[in-house]
Amino acid sequence: MEALKYSTPAFEPYERSTYSNLNFVVLGEVLSRVTNLSSAQAVEEHILNVVDMPNTYFKKPSDSIGAIPVANNAWRDNYGPTSAPYVIRWSRLPLSDIADTSNSSHGMFSSTNDLTKLVRGILSHRLLTPVQTHAWLKPRSFMAEIHSSYGMPWEIQRIDTLSADGHTIDIYKKGGGCAAYGSHILLIPEYDLGITILTAGDHLAAVASLVEIMLTITLPELERIQIEQARDEYSGYFKASELKSSMTLEVSAKTGVTITEWISNGTDFVNVYKKVQNVISGGGEHGQLMLRPTGMRHEDGGGELWMVFFQKEKKRKYVGDDYCLQDILGEPYGEHSLGEVLMYREGSKVAGLHLGALRVDLKRVEVGRQGVEGEGGERDANRMGNSPKKWQT
Repeated sequence: MEALKYSTPAFEPYERSTYSNLNFVVLGEVLSRVTNLSSAQAVEEHILNVVDMPNTYFKKPSDSIGAIPVANNAWRDNYGPTSAPYVIRWSRLPLSDIADTSNSSHGMFSSTNDLTKLVRGILSHRLLTPVQTHAWLKPRSFMAEIHSSYGMPWEIQRIDTLSADGHTIDIYKKGGGCAAYGSHILLIPEYDLGITILTAGDHLAAVASLVEIMLTITLPELERIQIEQARDEYSGYFKASELKSSMTLEVSAKTGVTITEWISNGTDFVNVYKKVQNVISGGGEHGQLMLRPTGMRHEDGGGELWMVFFQKEKKRKYVGDDYCLQDILGEPYGEHSLGEVLMYREGSKVAGLHLGALRVDLKRVEVGRQGVEGEGGERDANRMGNSPKKWQT
């Protein structure tokens, strides 16, 4: 911490962000003081042991398990005091303390298998709760380039060139390197995908090439598989048994889960939704009526909460055309949101929908068997309709 007194600020606080090894050293010191452990002990106890990373070390392990290139390399470098001369020059800490805190910004030794466990632990919420993970995977400030931003500590890239409909895909990266060694971690929560790359040798530029190859090959194929699975799970005709109410869902690569028809007690409810939107926004184009998952379930543990919204077509004729292309409607109607849809499954398929605001159940009617209707109708108020809503993530 003494070193901060002599370091020169790059800019004012919160004005913008940049990468800083020294700030990672500070983070390690904060972690140590909060946990009453050394930064290495805190990482081992709260991360390595939790996701089972036995082949990750703060100190050089045996050469017999190392990938040691012929090229000049940092395998035997001491990533304690000698790796942080600015800390030694400015700090009055004992050298042993400097060596420990500098591990917060410098080399650990690990394997692709261990890093894969780390990535899985993040995506499966073993290290943080879902809400904490969502908060962590968010930008903190923007970079000069329009598709890039900084997180804590993520280097975030938004791309729209590898999706069929041109929607943005957020990629959370963390990379690093030293003499003859390079590493890269990528998280893509939209696909529950993690990628880890470790290289050893002269050509550290190969990391960027490997990332490019992995993304351009993997993401389009994952999207194709995802669309096929979604089509099987969500597409269908859902109908009430006692009311003239129904909803037809279709899935495509360009539109996602789309409401192609929505009838409520004989009324075209898509038009009703458009009128509600007109009152709110003052009119204009509406686009496709779609469903978006919230990631939450009803407290009964079964119903997945989805929200209805209009997806406007992307246009770039005017400066403001990129603004608010997705507007999730949440207008209250009674005790529910007008766009609230609960989905219930039987096996992998969605078997029924509950429209809370309209107090109606819709059951899947298989194609070619529309005469065989489900048991949809008005929901028992004691089941959900009038009960306080509680959601689980």
